[in-house]
Amino acid sequence: MNDLSRPPSSRVFQSVGLALMGILVLLACWRVAHYIGIQNRSLSSAIANSREQIVQGRPVAENYEKFLGALVEYLKATRDQNVVVLMQRSGVPVRVQDTSAPPAAGQKTGAAQPAPSTVPAPSKR
Repeated sequence: MNDLSRPPSSRVFQSVGLALMGILVLLACWRVAHYIGIQNRSLSSAIANSREQIVQGRPVAENYEKFLGALVEYLKATRDQNVVVLMQRSGVPVRVQDTSAPPAAGQKTGAAQPAPSTVPAPSKR
């Protein structure tokens, strides 16, 4: 069936539908471009902040070291096994000692118990 045998009203509806679809596609493209622009500005800002840290002489891993220290303190307080597993999966060696174990040979019962978490000191990268 060709376009000439259709009634004029169906061609008008088809034209209006195509126009609306074009407008919707245009709006969707504009929103995606706007979102990408926001992400580019955010990335540029993060890169600039990292460069400022390097110029000021602060190591980039400074915040990582602070986070790792806070995580060690959390582990000492709670002995959360989920965090231990996540740290071991990410390559950070950690071992939580069970304080309910009987004292080792040669240790008095009144002697100080070892720390609940044994985590190596964070390395400077």
